[in-house]
This record gives sequence, structure tokens and C-alpha cells, in this order.
Amino acid sequence: MNKLATYIKDSFYELQHNVTWSSWEELQESLMLVVTATIIFAIILFALDQVFSNVLKLIYETII
Repeated sequence: MNKLATYIKDSFYELQHNVTWSSWEELQESLMLVVTATIIFAIILFALDQVFSNVLKLIYETII
């Protein structure tokens, strides 16, 4: 139990004194980058899904 308490104390000290926290502006820039990349990735996945869906419909219609 003593090791756990020491670990928690050391972790808390590290978070207070050794971690460099990003500024609010850096966080906003990072957020915009992540949101933009996520939207672009979602659009690409949607387009691929539509293409594959239409190709499979065409294949199934020709077979049946």
C-alpha cells in the first residue's frame, strides 16, 4: 500500500512541476486541426462507402 501512496504522490508532483501544459491558443489550433481532419476523413469514408455500395448493387443486379 505504501508503494501506491508513493506513486500517487510522485505522479501528482510531476503533474504540478514537470509537465508543460499547452496554452489556450495552442489547444484551439490543435482542436481545429483535429476537427478538420476528422471531417475530411469522414467525407472520404462516406464517398468510398457509396462507391462500394453502388458497385455491389450493380454486381448483384447483374447476377440475379
